[in-house]
Amino acid sequence: MVTKSSENRINTFNELSKQLKKGNVAIRISALKKLVELNHPNTTSEITMYLRDKSPKVREVAAESLGEIGNTESADFLLKSTSDSYYGVRMMAVRSLGYILIGRDCPHVLIDMLNDPDELVRIEACEALESIGDKKVINALWEKIHKDESFLVKRYAAIALGNLGDKEEIKKLRAITKTEKSVSVRVGLYYALYKLGETDVLSNLVDLLKNKDYRTRCAVSNALAEICKSPPDSKVAYQALQEALRNERTIAAKSTIESCIKRLLVLTQES
Repeated sequence: MVTKSSENRINTFNELSKQLKKGNVAIRISALKKLVELNHPNTTSEITMYLRDKSPKVREVAAESLGEIGNTESADFLLKSTSDSYYGVRMMAVRSLGYILIGRDCPHVLIDMLNDPDELVRIEACEALESIGDKKVINALWEKIHKDESFLVKRYAAIALGNLGDKEEIKKLRAITKTEKSVSVRVGLYYALYKLGETDVLSNLVDLLKNKDYRTRCAVSNALAEICKSPPDSKVAYQALQEALRNERTIAAKSTIESCIKRLLVLTQES
């Protein structure tokens, strides 16, 4: 028996499908987002068709939407989209695969995205590989740390390594911190070392809160809020961020520091 609710859902799905076929770019993007919210049984198969849309923005939203749905049936379609000509589609396809493939073997196609020509796609690839959790990507992450031309990619690769690696990575990470000139990269290296049990580097991170680059101060604040889970270390981080906030003059860094202080507040109250 078809209930009124089910009938309305079917009608809404059919109407959104029509909009996707006949609407302009803005209408099609809106319809894709509404389909995700509707979560009709045929939503995944409907959206995958728009990974081939003539509009790169529609393809980008379709790739993002499939990640929000999280249906593993879309993985093969998203893997094909990693070769899209538009960087935004590749970026969202990689991000969505990071959600969909958690705990599975990481496809080599996705590992290859670490070498994408676009910096943002390579960063997304680092995060996706970290999310999936397949340790076979560790060597590829090391290659990024050593050779990538982007300091940001190096930092995200180090963070991913800290979450995927084990104790045998520590010696190599220690060695790199002694020669790495980029403060941005060092944030990621200290993050990785801390995650691998080298909690003494907390003081190195705290010192970087005084760096003249506000983006570095933002990165350090986020790192402290993410890695400091024990009450003693969270208290150290909380106090350091409180001091940094008093001295901060940029709006972006103030907002980031305030957000990180709130994240740490619960743990400091437990100590």
